[in-house]
Amino acid sequence: MASLWSESSPEAWQAALDGYSEAVAGKGKEGLPELDRWFHEELPAALRTRQPPHMTQPELVKLVDWKLKRGKWRPRLLDFAKQADPAAVEAASRAAFAALAGSGGSAGSGGKASSKAGGKVKAGGAEGGSSEASGRQEAPQPTEAAIKQALAELCVLKGVGPATASAALEAFDPSVPFSSDEAMLAALNSKDYTVPKVLELTAALRNKAAALSKASGRQWTPREVEQALFAAAVGGGCSAAAAGGSAGASRSGKKRKR
Repeated sequence: MASLWSESSPEAWQAALDGYSEAVAGKGKEGLPELDRWFHEELPAALRTRQPPHMTQPELVKLVDWKLKRGKWRPRLLDFAKQADPAAVEAASRAAFAALAGSGGSAGSGGKASSKAGGKVKAGGAEGGSSEASGRQEAPQPTEAAIKQALAELCVLKGVGPATASAALEAFDPSVPFSSDEAMLAALNSKDYTVPKVLELTAALRNKAAALSKASGRQWTPREVEQALFAAAVGGGCSAAAAGGSAGASRSGKKRKR
């Protein structure tokens, strides 16, 4: 994983990304492949259908389940999600997504919480910006201030820390990547799941996506950068160049709610 982060070759990154599904399955967690497809495909689509966009309490439970199965299992966090007040979850997520859309990010339209065309806020879909290989101009990404506000809105929920909040934000806008263990270790050599570190990681993954986009001629999203780092760490079919050095970077320590 460490060697992949320092790798400038788009081919090495693509090889790692191509192994993502295999890496997810290789975790051996029951139901994780299905949850992963739900998180990257069904959840973003569901968020797009709601006006204003928001996440439901059952969706929060599934998101936390996905995060824990993909990373380190912390059953108490899942209990908190199951006990969360549905109205509080909807209110917190509504405010968080509005903060992103209101900053003129890719989840919004024209810097407003709702689009004039069709009346919908555009959330990031399963493909994010990766298929935008044409010459279309990218929508502005949410600002650091907007992401900070969105994280704060979600972290009022019991058991939801900055990393879990980042997962919810990624479902709405793939330019705000999930702060996974693998990405945090590779990019920052850290396991400090604080808002400043999540913001620092977001900037690092965005910069890497921009560099890969420039070098490859196709649009990379921060989400894809995170997925490639995950695949390289887990070893799911990535190239030797992508996989090298990942073992030493995968050590984890005890942390508070994430």
